[in-house]
This record gives sequence, structure tokens and C-alpha cells, in this order.
Amino acid sequence: MSSVIKIYALFLGSALLMFGGGLQGLLLSVRGAEEEFSLLALGLIGTGWSIGFVAGSIMVPMIVRKVGHIRAYSVMAAIGTITILLNLLWINDIGWIVLRALSGFCFAGAAMIVESWLNEVADNKSRGTIFSIYVTINLAASTVGQIAMSITGTAGYLPFVIGAISFICALLPTALTSSPQPRPLASAKLDLPLLIKTSPVAAVAAFCCGMANGSFGTLAPVYGYEQGLDASGIALLFSVAAIAGAVAQIPFGRLSDRIDRRQVMIGLGAGSAVVGLLIVIINPSAGGLMYVLFGLYG
Repeated sequence: MSSVIKIYALFLGSALLMFGGGLQGLLLSVRGAEEEFSLLALGLIGTGWSIGFVAGSIMVPMIVRKVGHIRAYSVMAAIGTITILLNLLWINDIGWIVLRALSGFCFAGAAMIVESWLNEVADNKSRGTIFSIYVTINLAASTVGQIAMSITGTAGYLPFVIGAISFICALLPTALTSSPQPRPLASAKLDLPLLIKTSPVAAVAAFCCGMANGSFGTLAPVYGYEQGLDASGIALLFSVAAIAGAVAQIPFGRLSDRIDRRQVMIGLGAGSAVVGLLIVIINPSAGGLMYVLFGLYG
């Protein structure tokens, strides 16, 4: 627990960033559907996020190596602020694809910075617990951001401004933290073959999880919109999935500290696949079954 207390600033900064990210991600999908963007354009907005995320994973380590973790994190939060404000000023499908790529870049960088920091603090006995707390906080913050959209609605400037304020506030905890920074990165090279060789199951699981969650995060709001849900209903749908995921983090994190982590990943992956298949087969209308299935998927 002492390790967790020492890094509370990381948790707080990440939570503020994820609040804005949860609001922005859901807002763009729903607002894009309301602006009558094509399904292809909405899908490409999600693809832009993924491309930016990959680019950030490759490039941000070099930035961290040059300027350090805190300054790099501040840059990522600043980029997030700029992009969500430009989303408001430039309501265009092509523009949103480009801006979503920039958002993916900054979120990849922020996640890499925070997680490398946490990884240095954690040992093998506490790593699963610390990261499960981290993911739980992030999911909870993202859920609150989604709920905020149900309060602000999707029209006008208010949800965009709230997201921008959240990104700016995410700068403060890490900028003012007294905790020592991690050691400078010895190398800025992303060695995918080494990663796959070191942990092939984790690499495959991360790849598959990224594909599934990327499409889910972008197109599931459109699915809810086409099922007749309003902004509040769509936010609630995603909140159910996020809350279920948050609740599951700590017990599964502790379980992964006690048994083979590969078994945990395989079991959760198989369960998610079954639930996703059920959603496709059953095609539930806007009702209780839809929320149950989305919760199980989360």
C-alpha cells in the first residue's frame, strides 16, 4: 500500500486524462452520427485513433529519453487539449480522422509514461495489484466522463470545453509530484520481435484486445444510436461496460498474482469472444438484455 500512496499523483493525473478521453471518445462517435457522417467515416475515425496510438508507442519513448517523463507527459496532455478544442472548431469527417489520430498519439504517450513509471515502482508480488488499481481508476474515470456526456448532451460547445479542462488539469498532479522520476530510458527502440519472444501469449492477447476494443469503442455508440438510444442511454450503455470492467480488475489482478497469468488472459479472452458473439446473434433491442451483455463484455 505504501507504494500506491507514493504514486497517487500518477493515478490522479491519469484519471483526469481518462475522464476527458472517455467523454471525447463517446462524444465524437455520437456527434458524428448526428452530423450524418458515413459509417465508413466513423470507422476511420476509430482507425485514426489506432494509427496515432501505434505512432505514439514508437515515437514517444524517444521524446521521453530526451526531455524526461514529466515534461513528456505534459506535452501529451497539451496535445489532448488542442485536439478536443479543434474537434469543436472543425466539424468535418476528414478533420476528425486526423484529430483522432493526434488524440491516439497523445494517449499512447501518456499511457506509456505512466505505466513505465508504475512498472518501476512495482515488484513481481505487487505488480498485478498496482496495475489492477491503475486500470480500475482509469475505467472509473472514463465512465464518469461518459456519464458527463449524458448530462451535457452532444450539442454545442460545453462537452468539448469540459474535456479540454480535464486534459489541462491532468498536467497538474504529475508536474507537482515530489516522487522521483523513473530512470532515464536506456533505449528508445520498440523491439516487437523481442516482445513477442519474451511473452508471446501477452503479445497476442494485447493485439487481439486492441482490435476488439478499438472497434467496440468506435462503433458500439453508433450501434446504440441506431437502436434508438439517446445520449443518456448510450452513456449508460458504456458506463455499464466500464463499471463491470472496473469491478473485475482487482480480483482478476490478484488472481494473476497467484496463478499463471496466461491462464487468466486466455479465460478472459474466450469469455469476451463468447459474449461478443451472443450480441451479434441475439441482436438485443434497447432493453435490459443489451445492458447485461455489454456489462459481461466489459
